Amino acid sequence: NSLYWDFNYELFIEFDMEAEDVCFGDTSKFIFIDTGSCYNANSFSNLDTFYWDLGDSTITNDTNPWHIYTDPGIYTVMLIATDINGCTDTAMREIFIHGEPIAEIGYANVCKGDTMLFGDSTSLPYGNITFWAWDFGDGNTASGAPNPQHLYNQSGTYDVKLYVVDNAGCLDSVITPVEVYPNPIPSFTIDDACDGQDVHLENASLQALASIISYEWDVESNGSVDYISTNVDHEYSTFGTYAVKLKVSDSLGCRDSLVQLAIVHPMPNADFDAPPVCYNDVMTFNDSSEIATGNITNWAWDFGDGFTSTSANPTHLYLSPGQHQVKLKVTSDGGCQDS
Repeated sequence: NSLYWDFNYELFIEFDMEAEDVCFGDTSKFIFIDTGSCYNANSFSNLDTFYWDLGDSTITNDTNPWHIYTDPGIYTVMLIATDINGCTDTAMREIFIHGEPIAEIGYANVCKGDTMLFGDSTSLPYGNITFWAWDFGDGNTASGAPNPQHLYNQSGTYDVKLYVVDNAGCLDSVITPVEVYPNPIPSFTIDDACDGQDVHLENASLQALASIISYEWDVESNGSVDYISTNVDHEYSTFGTYAVKLKVSDSLGCRDSLVQLAIVHPMPNADFDAPPVCYNDVMTFNDSSEIATGNITNWAWDFGDGFTSTSANPTHLYLSPGQHQVKLKVTSDGGCQDS
């Protein structure tokens, strides 16, 4: 039967959440905060009821409720507290229920020797990815990078795994096979030549997964493409040793190159002298042939009377007097000949 005419205080409430960002399927926990500093010292013990609206039509009167949401989304949580005198206060906060990230790897297959670029293509309804862990499938790993790059030492198929975690601690992983294409195998044979002759280059390259569609020959060692034909015949300006490079490419864009040495041998210069002799005397032939480099290794003499010799400096007895047409053909160790 008392009458309160100076009812002078204000109720003040707060609540906290175990986490504002929660993974779908995990439990959300809400915690009432006893401020203990209400105006005129209104304390927790004077509170009478709690009314929680968890934002998805779920109502509870628990002091510190917990809840599992059935769908991802953003929910507004409201707490209305009433004390024993009928005074109320309301507190509201948002909670983010994250759908699981859907991990996906962005990539493009490469040829052996090329660096493969990876990209995180993960889809995420809310929040952002905060952690990445990569397993490249060849024993190498990386973490902390959304878009790493990796160089494989061998061609083949590799199972790449990406593990992602978002700012709510939600995680997902995916395994994606990637392919490193083998390169075509360049090969060619060289028919060495003598000065003034063509060097013949015969392609013998082997394809890998795809057909070879391009041949690029650098025969002058100047970094430019001299021929794009399958095989090449080329005359060098002088004798010497030349580096020949063949680069082959296939329809997948894979390529490789090979360098070999072509040798152009110098020509020998055949010459000899033979002092005149009297009939029935033996004539001596003196070889005076020359060559810039290398050696003369073979001599073929035709004395003009049906007789021959392979000696360097032969002798010969003619059976009749007169003038005779003598021919000398010399061959170098490079197979070049002159007469």
